[in-house]
Amino acid sequence: MDRNILYAADGVKYGMSAGLGFLNIQYKTEWDNDFSWLSRRGFSFGVFINLPISENIRLQPEFNYVQKGARLQDIGEEHYGTNIYEKWHWTSRIRINYIEVPILGVLTFSGRNWGAQPFLFLGPSIAFRQSAEDRWEEEFEYREDDYFERDTDSGKEDLKEVIKGNDFSFHIGGGISFGRDSRAVKLTVRYILGASNIFVNEEDDFYDEFDIKRPTAKNRGFLITAGFGF
Repeated sequence: MDRNILYAADGVKYGMSAGLGFLNIQYKTEWDNDFSWLSRRGFSFGVFINLPISENIRLQPEFNYVQKGARLQDIGEEHYGTNIYEKWHWTSRIRINYIEVPILGVLTFSGRNWGAQPFLFLGPSIAFRQSAEDRWEEEFEYREDDYFERDTDSGKEDLKEVIKGNDFSFHIGGGISFGRDSRAVKLTVRYILGASNIFVNEEDDFYDEFDIKRPTAKNRGFLITAGFGF
C-alpha cells in the first residue's frame, strides 16, 4: 500500500488549521432590493481528525470557528433642480460567528514522485451560531441654495432574535499537501454552499394575505486555509 503523504495510511491522524474567509449572504426577496451585498472578510481556525477508509479515501471530521456574514451598502444621490440635492452613504456590517462541524470525504491522488499530494473533498456541515450583530454607519447631505446640512450616525444591533441558532451547508473544495508521513502542511480552498435559510420565520399575516414568499438568506462564500498535520 502506498503511503499517504499527509497522513500515514495505517493510522488516525490529527491536525489544526487556520484561514481567511470571503463570505456573503445570498438574500432573496420579492420586493425591490436596492442594497449591494458584499463579502465579509473573516477568520477561521479549528482542528480536524483524519480517518483512513481505504488507500485513497479518508474521512475527515472538523471542528472550526468561522466568521461569516456580509456587508451591505446603499450609496446614492438625488437632484431636485439646479441648487437642490441630497446624498447618502449607508453601510451595514452583518457579523455572524459560528462553531462549524463539517464531515468531509477526502479523495487523495498519488503525488509521491514530486513531493506533493493533491486531494478533493466534499461533505455536509452543521453550524451553531455563537453571536450575530449588525454594525451600521450612515452619512447624509442635503443642500438647498445657501442652506447645507450634513449628518452622520452609527449604531449596533443584536441579531440573535432574527438569525437562527444553527445552519446547514455543504463544503466542496480541494487542496494540496506538502511533506512526509503525518507531518505535513496542507493548503485548501473550499466553497461553502449554505442550504438552509438563516432567517427566523416569524408569524406575519401580511405575507399570507398577499401570497408573498418570505425573504430568505443563505450563507455562501469561499474559505482558504492552511493546516498542519501531526
